[in-house]
Amino acid sequence: LRIYIPFTSQQFFHADLIPQIDQVLADNQLASSNLVIEIEDQAIMADAAATTAILLQLQSRNIRVCINNFGASYLTLDYLHRFPVGALKVDQSLVNRVGIDAEVVKFIETIVILARDLGMEAIAQGVNSQAQLLRMREIGLGYGQGSLFTEPAPAEMAETFLEQQQHSKFLHVMETLSTLSQNPTVQDSSASDPPLVLVVDDDRSMRALLK
Repeated sequence: LRIYIPFTSQQFFHADLIPQIDQVLADNQLASSNLVIEIEDQAIMADAAATTAILLQLQSRNIRVCINNFGASYLTLDYLHRFPVGALKVDQSLVNRVGIDAEVVKFIETIVILARDLGMEAIAQGVNSQAQLLRMREIGLGYGQGSLFTEPAPAEMAETFLEQQQHSKFLHVMETLSTLSQNPTVQDSSASDPPLVLVVDDDRSMRALLK
């Protein structure tokens, strides 16, 4: 079971993000592989260098990151190979135009090929009909979300389900990380922690050596 938690740009770039994640996982005895952090397509482009540094720290902890609404901004394609993320959620606006715009189909096919080459999952957002599901499969998307599978559930219903399945620790993690302060803090430069050195390299094998 994986828990997907959407993060705002302010939460993702919060100075205490990594320590708080470490703490909440330890407190709830939850494996890091059960956690998936979702971040918006455009949010990760706010600071590509900072994004890479955070993603590498999450990757070292075996925490997956999913880019939400991918394809909304074409700029992300130029940087995707630099970001160690585990999944892409194709923006719903693209899925809705598949039947009327051949160029969109080609674009989604490009996303699927790129995701496979980089070892990422590609997920279609807003799959609301059987026809859309079949078309997404033809294009090559193996995963999807939308009302065809299930309608959005109220928070109370989700909480009840997790408690019934004896997954209350997932609920605690969701509640704690979702309330991460929206206001980024400034780290104390006098802290005794060793300085963080960021090395940005397009070669994934080079990044692997730095783990």
